[in-house]
Amino acid sequence: MLATRPLFVLSIAFMVGIGAVAVWSSLSTPSWIGAGCAIGIVGLILIARGGRVLLAGAILAAGAAGVLRYTGSMRAGFDDISRLAPAPYARVVGFIASDPDVRTGRATFYLTPVMALTAGIAHRVSGLTSVLVSIPHKGAEFDFHDGDRVELIGSLDRTSGLSNSGQDSWAQYLARRGVWCEMHVRRPVSIVLLSGGQPNWFRLAAWRARSALLRSLRSILPRQDAAVLAGVLLGLRTDLPTDLLAAFVATGTIHILATAGLHVGILYKLVLDALTWLTAPRKAAALGTIGALWLYDLMAGGRIAVTRAVIMATIYLVGIVIERSPDILNSLGCAALIVLAFSPGQLLDTGFEASFAAVLMIALMMPVWERYWDPAVEGMRGRWPRLICRRTTELVGLTLFAQAGAAPIIARSFNVVALAGSFANLIVVPILFYLIPAGLVIAIAGIWLPSIAGVLAHWLLAGPIGFIVAVVTWAARVPAASTVIASPSVVQIAAYFTIAVFVLLRSEAWLWRTRVTKKRQTRRQ
Repeated sequence: MLATRPLFVLSIAFMVGIGAVAVWSSLSTPSWIGAGCAIGIVGLILIARGGRVLLAGAILAAGAAGVLRYTGSMRAGFDDISRLAPAPYARVVGFIASDPDVRTGRATFYLTPVMALTAGIAHRVSGLTSVLVSIPHKGAEFDFHDGDRVELIGSLDRTSGLSNSGQDSWAQYLARRGVWCEMHVRRPVSIVLLSGGQPNWFRLAAWRARSALLRSLRSILPRQDAAVLAGVLLGLRTDLPTDLLAAFVATGTIHILATAGLHVGILYKLVLDALTWLTAPRKAAALGTIGALWLYDLMAGGRIAVTRAVIMATIYLVGIVIERSPDILNSLGCAALIVLAFSPGQLLDTGFEASFAAVLMIALMMPVWERYWDPAVEGMRGRWPRLICRRTTELVGLTLFAQAGAAPIIARSFNVVALAGSFANLIVVPILFYLIPAGLVIAIAGIWLPSIAGVLAHWLLAGPIGFIVAVVTWAARVPAASTVIASPSVVQIAAYFTIAVFVLLRSEAWLWRTRVTKKRQTRRQ
């Protein structure tokens, strides 16, 4: 396994190392550092010996790396701005480190501080700060972007926050992102743009593209339709009515409003086919698609599910450029290693866990599913019936296995099992293969030709969006559409996936015996 899928095996070991530290976090940091170093040394010795112990050595070394990376990330630096908190009055100069999330009454973003003035004393500081800017009235403007150099006046506090039983607090959520301090700016005039910014031009282009698309959607579609399409295209749900958002959650279809692997896959196909149609060379089309996907990742807010999917697509496209065939499990392992190397705390976030589990379930189960249906599909007469049946079985399999992989993670975090989810998803998900490319093209046209785009949106987008809303609303009203349950334990989740692996192995054995029997019967005849 290590020889054929090394990145997948090592990523699992790396995650086990991180998870071990997180579960037994009551032990002191020096203890974990010592344990990680010891495990790593043993692993390197085993690797040096080679032979059969190579696998054990590599796994131990990867696990030790996970231990050391997590323990190192969960401590504030000696000059972190959090050492100045609490401070009721602070003047901070720094760079905006994320795309500001502007909503009614507030704006939030991360700040990389470089200088802070508290109690009349200036301090050089570092780290990352979570900033909340209160916007008391609708007329106030907030026009700041990622990379801007700003000066803020407000209060500094250490991260804190209570949580429900068995769930992480807000402080733990921020700590996994390297944030140990919060700043509250009470009015927009207390943040001033300074010269000398360090804009990330790629991120700035993504932010401007997203803003332009949102303005276009709001101008060519009714408010609710624009909110739904904004969720489908960009993962933005702030404008959705509360009751409609609750219906999406109750039916397990909320994932279509949270950009993820499905959205990236559709965009990947759209961009690659468009560049190929424009007669771009195969390798140039692959490189262009990589750029478009990373731009989309930033436009969608850099969510873990999107980033993971974009990394996997990038690996596949790089394989085209260097003329190599990628493996889905290796690609998944590489994506996990890259994400966790930069932010090991993401392992404990629901988004990462559900995304990783869903793709892993698809990667393991889909080959067996396809082999099961292949004889029936190939036995059909006519090219189009075979194509339709094959695509239908693939879509059903992808939907079922994605939900099966993510279900225990969602149940643990949100205490909900969406019983109507499978049925609603089977109806709604296929529409996305039309809605995402059509919506994206019409929204782009609406930036320059709003009147024409408005007519196209009325005829081509309003119907599919209305159908999605109707299906989700109806499914949410079905008795027992969703069931509230207690959070399953780690042991129960492990048992769930163990059973899934057992079913996979038994299914493969059954298919193998069936094929062998058919071959023998054919030979006898």
